[in-house]
Amino acid sequence: MGAVLGALLGFCIVSVGAIRKMAEVGLCFLLVASLLLATVGRAFVNLTPETWQTSAYLGYLELVDHKYQEAVNHLRTAVRLNPHEAGNWHNLGLAYQQLGMEEEARDAHRHACEESPSSRRFREQFAAMTALIAYRKQLEGNNEEAVRLYKESLAMDESSPQNWYNLALAYEQLRNLPLGQGAARKAAELDPKNEMFQSYYKKLQE
Repeated sequence: MGAVLGALLGFCIVSVGAIRKMAEVGLCFLLVASLLLATVGRAFVNLTPETWQTSAYLGYLELVDHKYQEAVNHLRTAVRLNPHEAGNWHNLGLAYQQLGMEEEARDAHRHACEESPSSRRFREQFAAMTALIAYRKQLEGNNEEAVRLYKESLAMDESSPQNWYNLALAYEQLRNLPLGQGAARKAAELDPKNEMFQSYYKKLQE
């Protein structure tokens, strides 16, 4: 691009008449195009493998610095250029969480789990985000959606007695006592010292 710009500039200096006018128009067009490609289009014309890494690193720095919207902007670029890096999806999910964008955060954490299914940390983060949204649905009275989300959360991480308890409550509201009793039993088994879980399980048994 520099060589072409230099050549056009030379034509503008030494040429006359129609050739000079054409060179001037070409120079202006190419200059504007170069500026656009070097700024907003940089991610698409820079084909080096470090491009997504640069965006990911900048996003990480913004995340650490609590500049969450800036982190989202950089990390979205990183996952667009390389959608198979689980850590970038995870960081994007964390940035979305800080902005209160729960559905977007859950989707980002889901991508992280898909790209790295063996990562316990990613599974637990996705499970926690999914359970949080399930709880909000439960408070809204949408128990069917809450059940679906709790089951999805527990499929990733079944170690949370609170999620089993909340699932049991949702089942009870849907008048599905056998499934509610099973979920309550899991909560009671996972946290045998919790009196609330134990008494609720006994209540459903009765």
